[in-house]
Parts: sequence; structure tokens; C-alpha cells
Amino acid sequence: MAYLACLSSAADVETLLLLRRSPDTFWTPTAVASAVACTTDVAAACLRALGLARLVVPASSTADAYRYSPPPDAVSQIEALAAAYRLRPNLVVQAVQCEGELRARAFAEAFRFAR
Repeated sequence: MAYLACLSSAADVETLLLLRRSPDTFWTPTAVASAVACTTDVAAACLRALGLARLVVPASSTADAYRYSPPPDAVSQIEALAAAYRLRPNLVVQAVQCEGELRARAFAEAFRFAR
């Protein structure tokens, strides 16, 4: 399954990677907005999209707090995304903002590492 297909903006990527860095923490839209430098509404939309993609789970006590909890078969995709973003963040953001075949080509280019 293409779990990363839910990513369509820099805020989506940065939100996913933020939650990945602290998997035991429940993040609210306000906390994500502060950490990612976006609006609370954008952060809330990112969290909802990641939830629909099953990459994060909501807290049982409140529906607007989420923590990182991807299915096992998504972990390698997310780890590759994190590695690519660490080396080439601009290319990763360009890739997630592209559409169709262009998106696939841009995403592949973002994951190409110089030797």
C-alpha cells in the first residue's frame, strides 16, 4: 500500500516526521502548528489526513490529539522518506506537491543519494 500518497504538502511531511521522532507523545494541532510553523487549522488537517492513512492514531481521551503509530509495512517507506528529507528536503517537498507521473519521477529523484 502507498501510505505516503496522503502527503501533499511540506506541512504533511514535516508533521509525519515530527510525530515519528516522538512516537509516545500525543500531539494536538496547536502543538504541531508551533513545531512545524503552520496554522492550527493546517496542522489539524495534516493530523486528520495522517489518521485516515493509518499512520497516526487518535488519543482515546480526545479526538484532536494523535501519536505516531504506522502499520509495520509502512515503516520502511517512512524511514526512507525521513532519510531523503534529511538530505534533500526541497526535492521531497517538490515531489509530494507534484501530480501523477511527474510525482512518481520527482519522488524517485528525491530518494536518489549521491555516492
